[in-house]
Amino acid sequence: MLWLVGIAVAVVGVAGSAVGPHDLRLHVVGHLLVGMVAPLLLVRAAPVTLALRALPRRRARALARLLRARPVAVLTHPAAAAAVDVGGLWLLYRTDLLAGVPAALLHLHMLLAGYLFAFSIAGRDPAPHRAALGVRTGVLVAAVAAHDVVAKLMYAAQAETAGMLMYYGAAPAHVALFVLPDREWYVAQG
Repeated sequence: MLWLVGIAVAVVGVAGSAVGPHDLRLHVVGHLLVGMVAPLLLVRAAPVTLALRALPRRRARALARLLRARPVAVLTHPAAAAAVDVGGLWLLYRTDLLAGVPAALLHLHMLLAGYLFAFSIAGRDPAPHRAALGVRTGVLVAAVAAHDVVAKLMYAAQAETAGMLMYYGAAPAHVALFVLPDREWYVAQG
């Protein structure tokens, strides 16, 4: 169910951005939905676990080997995932490097980068290389701070409403990302 809701949220976010492509406020709402809310819902749906259960044994083993691969370990480390996610925001909102990139590619990047980051912090799927809770929490604090700096810079650049939307609209997703790993720690304490 979470998977379907996540897909629906992503579609609504993309549609909202398409309705007003030159309205920064709608773009930010789309960013929040596509890059933060949808990925969190998709990650919590545990699609890899479902795939491992549903695939034939040979393919499930191949997927498990892939999950243990060194490149996957590097990419799913919270610091790398945060760099991809928040770094993309910096490039999008603070430079002109992505000015000519088609909207569909930007939305795909937001969704995948958001998924990668949410997975690295609060994923439920098997992760042979999952970082320790302290590392995930520390990276999350730094990533939230970097995200908030982007929002405040938008506000300072006379995009007040978009900056406030980015700053305050991200708070529920940030809170969820803090609570879910803490819940994991609490359960582990028994």
